[in-house]
Amino acid sequence: MKNRVFKAVVMFIIAAISLALGIIIIPEVTDFGQTILHILIGALLLVYCYGYLLPKVVSKSKNTILVLSLIELVLLTFIAVTCIIETWVNIAILTEGCPIIGLALWIRGVVESFRAYFYQKTVTNKYPVYKVLLNVILITAGTWLYVSPIISNFGLIYVFAFLLIATSITLIVMGILKLKR
Repeated sequence: MKNRVFKAVVMFIIAAISLALGIIIIPEVTDFGQTILHILIGALLLVYCYGYLLPKVVSKSKNTILVLSLIELVLLTFIAVTCIIETWVNIAILTEGCPIIGLALWIRGVVESFRAYFYQKTVTNKYPVYKVLLNVILITAGTWLYVSPIISNFGLIYVFAFLLIATSITLIVMGILKLKR
């Protein structure tokens, strides 16, 4: 019983933070949207790097694949830290969110393509075709987003605001369901 109540309370707290953040970044409400957008993109890249990529690098990588994965980790960490620091220090490397996301997708697709090439040399199993297709899609989408941003920072702010508000509603419903069990 205590575990369910604790989980529900944590969900309600995260929902409140998510809802507040979602409302704060709306451009009509405050002027913090651009700043928070860069911090959110940087934070999401860091979560990807150290939540998904680092365990994959530590557990599965060897030789050349390890070097490629470490290069990807360092590049994406640099991009993420630059996004976060850009809010306080005037670094005009990447100011738009769409090219940042495009660059991250492109790096992921290229490194995974090289991993597929080296995977074929070391393992007798064939590399799945759907992963090759996914790599091509990542490289193409990343290049497209970097060269020709399809959505401005203003649009990305609304997308993040919608996602944060939707997350808060979902967490509230999940918290209520957790309490009713």
